[in-house]
This record gives sequence, structure tokens and C-alpha cells, in this order.
Amino acid sequence: MADAKPVETWPELDETDAAGMCYTSGTTGHPKGVVYSHRGVYLHCFASSTVDVLGICERDVILHIVPMFHATPGACPSPVS
Repeated sequence: MADAKPVETWPELDETDAAGMCYTSGTTGHPKGVVYSHRGVYLHCFASSTVDVLGICERDVILHIVPMFHATPGACPSPVS
């Protein structure tokens, strides 16, 4: 910690850059990784928050979470292995 320096510039990120990675054995039993993009995660949260999808309204409180399995909806996964 004593040698740590503050971040001076943030990296330029593209919406298709990896935002996270999950590993699973899925239904095959073979381990594999899935990469989720910033765009995919954002669009999934945005789309699932509309009244036409879940029937929610401004009085509802929602916590968006990413399920820990290989088919996270709307995240446009790209197999890694």
C-alpha cells in the first residue's frame, strides 16, 4: 500500500470490451468461461426494467444481479474455452 499511486488517467473503454467473466461447467460438465460486455450487461438491465418485460412501475424497487451460470440473459456471452 505504501508504494501505491493514485490513478491519473482512466483507460478508454469500448462498450464491447469485457466487463466480467464467469466460469461454469454448465450442462456438459466441462469447465468453460463466458465473457460479458459492458453493452450487454447495460442493455439487459435497461430492457428488464421496462414495464413491457416485467410489469414493474416507479413504485417498485429492483436489484439487478448477474446469475452465476453460463446463460446470463442479455449479456451476449462469448465462449472463452
